[in-house]
Amino acid sequence: HEWAAEAAEPPDLVVCFNSGIGTLALPLVRHWLDTVAALLRADVPVLFTCFGQKERQGETVILRHLFQAKVLVDFLDNPLKPLPEDKPTRHVRAAELTASIASVEADSDVRLCSAVVWWAKGSALGGEELQQAAEVKGPQLLKELTQSFAARGAYKGWTESLSSG
Repeated sequence: HEWAAEAAEPPDLVVCFNSGIGTLALPLVRHWLDTVAALLRADVPVLFTCFGQKERQGETVILRHLFQAKVLVDFLDNPLKPLPEDKPTRHVRAAELTASIASVEADSDVRLCSAVVWWAKGSALGGEELQQAAEVKGPQLLKELTQSFAARGAYKGWTESLSSG
């Protein structure tokens, strides 16, 4: 988001490839909050992409509800995503997931490309409200979601894995 203060003029458009905003993971998303506020305040077209349906739902929570982004083009399947019969050859998982993590993290989303795309431009919120969303409401929401996920056992596999080494 530092670019916003330094740029002589706003960009024509911005692309956020697989930003992770939709993961709702506090350590990852909190760094995006100020950037999202700056992008929406700049009122330029922003293309957001994500890996699949889970992240799409998270982007809805953060970008559409919290930041009240104005949607230019609603969620679409990426026309350039791999077909089911495609066999990407360059992606190799560095390590296998433990069974407990795999059971929690399992989903059918192929995480090799942007499966979902959508466009936004501006926000229904004013500048001060956008800053409030970035600095106060966003971090609070992410903390509450993290606590909720933990209470429901969503991180059970990761906790077990970390505890056992």
